[in-house]
Amino acid sequence: SALRAATPARSGVVAMADASRTVTVGLIGGGTVGGGIVEILRENADAITASAGVDFSFSKICVSDTSKPRDFELPPGCELTTSVEDVLNDDAVELVIEVMG
Repeated sequence: SALRAATPARSGVVAMADASRTVTVGLIGGGTVGGGIVEILRENADAITASAGVDFSFSKICVSDTSKPRDFELPPGCELTTSVEDVLNDDAVELVIEVMG
């Protein structure tokens, strides 16, 4: 049946979650959209890990004004910067997301 055919794929996804790895993100833009990305990844972390076997951590977020209050909680270990180069040149960053506008 169709249900039985789907079962092996599901068990493969669960096994993948056991071997999760962390992807370090650099975010360019920490306003409404950037903050939304941080919140979405935080709120859905368990589901993302279970389905894709990936955890996300943020190394740096580039903003125009580091003293401006944010609408989101800065992730642990994450640094705010005003320099795009700080994000692009961070050896820890594996994925850059640009949403500055």
